[in-house]
Amino acid sequence: MEFRTGLLQCAGAIRQEFPHALDDLRAAVIVRALARVHPIPGKERETDEAVRLILFDLWTVFGERVTDGDMNARLLGTWAGRVLSRMKEHYEADKQRRRAHDEANDPVLIQQRRAEKKRQKQERHSERLMQKEERDRVWREKRGKAGQ
Repeated sequence: MEFRTGLLQCAGAIRQEFPHALDDLRAAVIVRALARVHPIPGKERETDEAVRLILFDLWTVFGERVTDGDMNARLLGTWAGRVLSRMKEHYEADKQRRRAHDEANDPVLIQQRRAEKKRQKQERHSERLMQKEERDRVWREKRGKAGQ
């Protein structure tokens, strides 16, 4: 919170609570500043984490507007823009994992998959029975001809 408070104070949101103090104007100030950020040598990880925190807070307040609008254009080609791109890739991959998990654990879909498996097993069993009947018929014909 100390970092966020300092960030908002620098963006002109003195004496207000985060994230309620974050409006379009302050967000634009923060994004312009992010466009000029470069990793601190020897502190790349910490710089990356700080930028991700800021971008996450912007994303939390403004949603897709951060990634689809003017903010994204301002960060395009910058180090912070690359951080944002990695965050978007992670977000999309996470969304796909959640969707796959939800589909795999949906009770209706589970029941449908079970019913389909059962139907396929019954089909295979019926096919085996028909093959057995054909083998038995051929065997009886051979046996009948051999006995004559």
